[in-house]
Amino acid sequence: MAQADVYPIPSCAECGIQSAGKCPTCHRSLCLDHFPLEAHQPCATRGVERATLMNCYICGDPVKPQQWSTAVFAHYIDAHTCAGCHRYICNDKHTAHQHEDIAIRRDGVRSHRYHVTKRYCPTCARLRIFGGLIGAGWWAAGLIVVLAMAFIVARLALG
Repeated sequence: MAQADVYPIPSCAECGIQSAGKCPTCHRSLCLDHFPLEAHQPCATRGVERATLMNCYICGDPVKPQQWSTAVFAHYIDAHTCAGCHRYICNDKHTAHQHEDIAIRRDGVRSHRYHVTKRYCPTCARLRIFGGLIGAGWWAAGLIVVLAMAFIVARLALG
């Protein structure tokens, strides 16, 4: 008689019960109760240590990255950082543009839906078509390289 393939379900790194998903920061398998950042190690310790650094870069108000689960397959992540310049920004006053991306990741035979909140500061909101401030810088650097190469090729062709 043929034996069915067995797909083990990962267990929670904190308590050992069935895992609901993986933390996007530390990549440990966690249950619903331990998925929030302040409920598992090393993210809880790291959050306490970095609490003084997590301030809106415009107004200085403290921000607190959050993640939570509503079901075994649905997880919500809000890092409170600008997707364009990767600096912390507050939700109320300085988030100029915000949208939610959904990433579906396979975990063995299961899949998990991660709802990631992407926010942009006032500077990066105007440049979000290029990927924010950092993305616009990379586009400008690429354009300069292309123009320099075209100039060198033109000088060699004419010279």
